Amino acid sequence: MSKATFEGLMATIAGKIAEKPVDGSLVVFLNETFPADGDVFTGVEALCASGEAEGGPLGPGCFCRFAPRRWDSAHVAIVG
Repeated sequence: MSKATFEGLMATIAGKIAEKPVDGSLVVFLNETFPADGDVFTGVEALCASGEAEGGPLGPGCFCRFAPRRWDSAHVAIVG
């Protein structure tokens, strides 16, 4: 997948969560709005796999590929 595809998916997610508090309710919202079997979640998942295959920064030891197929509190954080 392309950089534009990645940016589009992230914009979709960001647009929905921009005003949401970063707490447990955000995890619930993400799971309801972007379920694991939906287009956005599977697109993000595919981009992660593609990046890993291309030798991206997550590398073969990335814990994300062992994570459950849902949004969880380990993947919802403020990075600053």
